[in-house]
Amino acid sequence: MRHVLLLLCLGCGPVLSSRFPLRRYFYVDIEKTWDEARAYCRQKHSDLAIFSSVEEAQLALKPAGFSSSSAWIGIHDDPQNWKGNMTDKANSWKWSATGRGSQSGYQNFKLPGEPNFYAGLETCIIMNPTEDKWRDIQCKASRYSVCFKETDTGPSYTYVNMSKSWSAAVDYCRQHYTDLAMIEDVAQNQVVFNSKPGQEVWIGLSRNPWTWADGSSLTFNNWIVGRTLNVGGSEHCVAENDDHQWMTAQCQDLKPFLCHEVDKFP
Repeated sequence: MRHVLLLLCLGCGPVLSSRFPLRRYFYVDIEKTWDEARAYCRQKHSDLAIFSSVEEAQLALKPAGFSSSSAWIGIHDDPQNWKGNMTDKANSWKWSATGRGSQSGYQNFKLPGEPNFYAGLETCIIMNPTEDKWRDIQCKASRYSVCFKETDTGPSYTYVNMSKSWSAAVDYCRQHYTDLAMIEDVAQNQVVFNSKPGQEVWIGLSRNPWTWADGSSLTFNNWIVGRTLNVGGSEHCVAENDDHQWMTAQCQDLKPFLCHEVDKFP
């Protein structure tokens, strides 16, 4: 049996300063019914997997080499709650971990007409782990499963509504937090998006070559498609715009900014 772990920093809504949980996904290649899989996930982790966006679901897709068999996720239609009035409407499907439907409305069923509640028996959902496509089947079927576990060790991001140059923003963040915001993957980029209002803000990336303020190399980016970087040879610092994409700007420009803070362990 293998458990394969992925990590996801999950944003919870637009805020000025917040700590976000770190969501960990585990693939479990033991065939179980949906109820058995949920019991197992609750015993070993937190619950069957929950997703609120395509980015979250894509981060939970199987790593290379893992079984391509479909796996249970945490969404289901509970006949005890609906007292026999089952329906294929989206608002009748609940996540096991929260007891309610998706607050974002996210769903990704494979075919038109799904979920179809076939023969009045298909009330649980499996996900194809190679493409994040869902379909409903009978809960008594045996499948692999995707569990998740949530902890509170993720980074926090703070929006600072003070206009400063890039270097002055670095100084401020280092004095009050850890550094100017560093974004290392899609999940952290989503957290940053949820941490700021809709305006340009400095993040901790600059050119020499492109590195983060703490000297870390750039391994992930979200540049505006089709926009020239370093226009005129004088744009050596990076801001995130109101469309959640990165752009270069002159470092002496005055902008609000995002700081990040990470837990320090002995």
